[in-house]
Amino acid sequence: MGTNATQQLAFRLARKPSVLGEIGVRLAFTVVWNAFFGAFIIGAWMHDPQKTPVLIWVVLGALALFGLGMVWDVVARLTRLLLGRVPTVEVDRQPLRPGDRFRLRVVEPHPESLAVLQVGLVSVVVASTTRRGTVTATPTYGTRQVLLDLKGDDIPGGKPLDRTFDLELPPPDQVPEGTVRWEILVATVLRQGGNLASTFPLAVSR
Repeated sequence: MGTNATQQLAFRLARKPSVLGEIGVRLAFTVVWNAFFGAFIIGAWMHDPQKTPVLIWVVLGALALFGLGMVWDVVARLTRLLLGRVPTVEVDRQPLRPGDRFRLRVVEPHPESLAVLQVGLVSVVVASTTRRGTVTATPTYGTRQVLLDLKGDDIPGGKPLDRTFDLELPPPDQVPEGTVRWEILVATVLRQGGNLASTFPLAVSR
């Protein structure tokens, strides 16, 4: 159960990937996407737009709108970073072991800009699959303990949202097979649209 808090805890968890790193990857992909399809659209227009089937123009228009959405996503993320609108996560002890109790603090500095705010403790499980002699490891979420799930008017405004939680990691015999790490997941939906998910790995040793 979450409680209001004002006391800072001993260890601040680092977001993985970092906000700047994630924005850089998204920006690079956005530039490549828009450059490729932008050149394709310009080429089709300069060649002879009347000879291009209507269906092709509809598809190109949809791709262009998708590209604009990608630009908006990058701008929204960068703006929130520059304005300090990113969550912070703290714990009272590190490293942890399976079965340990610990205190967690989550701070969202500008909750009024959010339509949805969810916080969870999740295990990341790596599942190995073999195909044609090649082993592929795919990380997925295993167990998920929902700590906070606020929507709409349930999200307080006017001041930062500051909550603490007293948690316990599952004992070794209850840890999902293939678990490689534990994370605090902070998932948000902006009021103006756009999903933002932040993961904060816990230092857990066996």
